[in-house]
Amino acid sequence: MKPPHVLWVVPRPIYPAFSGGELRIYSLLRCLAGRYRFSLLTFIEPGDKARGLASAMSLERTLLHQVHCVERNPRKIAGAGRGLPAGNYDSPEMAAGLRSLVASKAVDLVQLEFSEMAQYARQVRGRVPVVFTEHDTSLFSGGSSYLQRAQSPQDLRRQRRYQREALSHCDRVVAVSEADRSRLGALVAPDRVEVIPTGVDLTLFAARGASRRRAKSLLYVGHYLHYPNEEAAVHFCREILPRVARLVPGVRLQLVGSGATAPVRALASKFVEVTGTVSSVGPYLAGAQVFVAPVRLGYGIKGKVLEAFAAGIPVVASPQSCEGIPQARHGEHLLIAGDPAAFARQVSRLLREPALRRRLARSARSLVEKSFQWDQQADRLDRLYRSLLPRS
Repeated sequence: MKPPHVLWVVPRPIYPAFSGGELRIYSLLRCLAGRYRFSLLTFIEPGDKARGLASAMSLERTLLHQVHCVERNPRKIAGAGRGLPAGNYDSPEMAAGLRSLVASKAVDLVQLEFSEMAQYARQVRGRVPVVFTEHDTSLFSGGSSYLQRAQSPQDLRRQRRYQREALSHCDRVVAVSEADRSRLGALVAPDRVEVIPTGVDLTLFAARGASRRRAKSLLYVGHYLHYPNEEAAVHFCREILPRVARLVPGVRLQLVGSGATAPVRALASKFVEVTGTVSSVGPYLAGAQVFVAPVRLGYGIKGKVLEAFAAGIPVVASPQSCEGIPQARHGEHLLIAGDPAAFARQVSRLLREPALRRRLARSARSLVEKSFQWDQQADRLDRLYRSLLPRS
């Protein structure tokens, strides 16, 4: 008997994975590939067709049954400018493609990813089970926004209406943390929300000894086109790093990751290295002495913190950076600090106390081994799928 056919619907190519959301999708697909037949339906940008098609070909060779691409043209699609963030993804071509695939390809279940794609649940509800993953519940953030411009009260009301209507067509909603599940309870019945955290591939991030790390070296990793990462990098360099430098002269920072924006590139100096896209963050996690996570915007779970835990690099984080990992406790797995002065003190403390660095790193590695491996999260998603699919 053929395994169930699951169609994942995503707003952009997932490979190579440049963001935490893309990495989450790819990792879950990889872990479940032997249990399901997966296909992918995605937008590709008009100016980036070559990468989109190359991504599709690579995925079809290595992981997926088929990849279907729809060109996104925000100047022509039906809902452009009508809402945040979904309007620029309201495409009749995407809707027609989804309906056609479900009708003609014997799709057993549809998996929608990111708020932009939740609107497509209504296209197939009642024909196949529909699961939607909410990666970041920032529409509940009130006046603060994970978008570069602040959302007005009207924007927030419009977004909530969009989300409530879209989720009404989903059989199950996946949240990535208990905090996000609680927020989603304002829009959907709690018994329809499942928590499946982000995980980490421990084979990619072996814990390294302290002797192999550069003294007085700090690291932050992000996809900087996602505004919370840009804001975190700018905030750290302007408000926190100078304080650290006064406490620990000679400290250096690496800003690693894709999509370095103009404000991030402008941070480069003799004290700050902006690397741009790298083939692997592993060597950077293995070489730095302290990982900083000063994220102040957005919700969800921060895969960068889990990767730092797995790599054995001690972490100083803002409360927002570790909200999605409630098991991570201050003083046991990491150090948590809110305002810039406190953050700088905790960073300098770690730089000066090797015994504390070793103790936190060991505890954090044990935490991800116990609760945040990708196989564990894939098993949760498998159980959810099986509960919705007809029993054979």
